[in-house]
Amino acid sequence: MKKSYISILIIVFLLIILTSCKGCVFVDSDYVSEIDDPTQLSTDLQYINFFLYKNIDGGSIVSIQSLDLMTVQTYSDFDFFSHVDVSPDGSAIIFLQSVERHDITSVWLYYVDLNNNRKYKIAGWDEDRLEVSLRSPGFSFDGNKIYFSITWYEKRKNNIGIVDNNGKNLRIINPETNISLGPEPSPDGSVIIVTCEGKNTRTGLPGFQLCLLDRDGKFIKYLTDQGNVHGTPSFSPNGKMIAYSEHDTGGILGILKPPIDSFCILDVGTGERTLLLNWDVAVEGFSDESSTILFQGRPDKNSPWELYLINVDGTNLRHLTYFDEFLEDWYADIEDY
Repeated sequence: MKKSYISILIIVFLLIILTSCKGCVFVDSDYVSEIDDPTQLSTDLQYINFFLYKNIDGGSIVSIQSLDLMTVQTYSDFDFFSHVDVSPDGSAIIFLQSVERHDITSVWLYYVDLNNNRKYKIAGWDEDRLEVSLRSPGFSFDGNKIYFSITWYEKRKNNIGIVDNNGKNLRIINPETNISLGPEPSPDGSVIIVTCEGKNTRTGLPGFQLCLLDRDGKFIKYLTDQGNVHGTPSFSPNGKMIAYSEHDTGGILGILKPPIDSFCILDVGTGERTLLLNWDVAVEGFSDESSTILFQGRPDKNSPWELYLINVDGTNLRHLTYFDEFLEDWYADIEDY
């Protein structure tokens, strides 16, 4: 009788997990191959760039690297900055930084040309950061434009700013969503992904989802309907897919349903989602052919961050072990395992 009761509990638990990703296709990624040398990668994968940044001792550091280890570039600033992004070719970075002026503390968007180490102020207002907030700047696919979120607190307005990488031609659009954070443009700029308000159908609670807008901010559709936090949504170069991470707390304190970390890829046209892994991940980008995703990941919160590749269909999961030592050193002073 006791064994039968335990079996029922196991079945119920599995049903909860299997029904937690509505519309998902599940794949088997249990097997992980190890890549201990960049020459073991195909040529198209060796040139993929990724970047990391951290704030320590009151300063900030950005490291840009290619999978073939031929590109290793570091930018450090003695002042604190945040919300970093790196241009597709790795030649420039953007970030937000506080500026004290006229008895107010404002936040401005800066562009740094790494080839000549020149820093430009390209967007912002001389308004106190308690009045207006800039967040989540990111490059367009060609690196020529920067998209960012703008929140005006007293006006209760959320906008999306688009500016050339030289600070010219600032355009502000008014999206048809109350919240529009972290704008991520498609390769052709015709649509934009944002974090928006939306109901979590798994728990029935209000929360935050990913929405698709057109280039002028008109609402097109919800891309997700589950999870509380969606991280690093990234378009494939062909514009047909997005890869993203999702965390679902499982409702209040995770009592009714277990918390879940998911790594999914979604077909933008059909809305079909493929669950690649139940891991905590940070998407770094795609191969040029849109066939492979580069990501940092860990199976659980006590595991170290490691670098992986996976095919968009969930096959051929590869652990890039030759980055393990670097990542362990990088995270040693900012995170305990």
